[in-house]
Amino acid sequence: QKRVFGIDGVRNDQIHRVAYDGCYPNVQEFVDCATTDEPPSENDLYNTRIMFMEKAKMHFEQVTLNCRETCKEIAAATSRYIHHVRVNYEAYLKELPLDKEVFVIRTKSLWQDWVKVNNLLGSPKDVAIPDSINEGKVVNTQDRLPVRSNLSNEGRESLCKLLRNEYILYIDLLNRAVNLSDSDIKSALDDVHKNCPAILESIL
Repeated sequence: QKRVFGIDGVRNDQIHRVAYDGCYPNVQEFVDCATTDEPPSENDLYNTRIMFMEKAKMHFEQVTLNCRETCKEIAAATSRYIHHVRVNYEAYLKELPLDKEVFVIRTKSLWQDWVKVNNLLGSPKDVAIPDSINEGKVVNTQDRLPVRSNLSNEGRESLCKLLRNEYILYIDLLNRAVNLSDSDIKSALDDVHKNCPAILESIL
């Protein structure tokens, strides 16, 4: 998991950032936090100080995050601080007719997919692929991710349940993608089965 900053203003971006450190420093703690049914406690509160620049002025503010609420809102895609969980597959697809074909560009095969899609759209020759490591090989990643992954088997199962609807929409996108071969789709589904086998088995 990596930081993805919001579009809801610099103040909320800062709240988003401190949630990683104060509420769920690793994926297992996020899953526990998002799925627990235990009564709320004082340990759910995280007090910290944020600072942000707005209208050419530096602001400082003490904030209190309710970590239980924050985690559950992230899991439910309703977080007011972390916008990218709201702008998920469902948000993108809700107004797209079910019979529409789509182009899919995968992070793992970004440049190959980019070339193929451009060719399908009528490009007379292959688009240039960047040569440098920064542009051509490192895509959507960081050297050091702020949230560590240390999931237990039970934690993985819980996370898969939280992501079930997203996975279903992801599989639908794969099947509708005009630029992916049967082999591409099989490889992607193999990854789904590796990460969340119960989801794939429940819908196939």
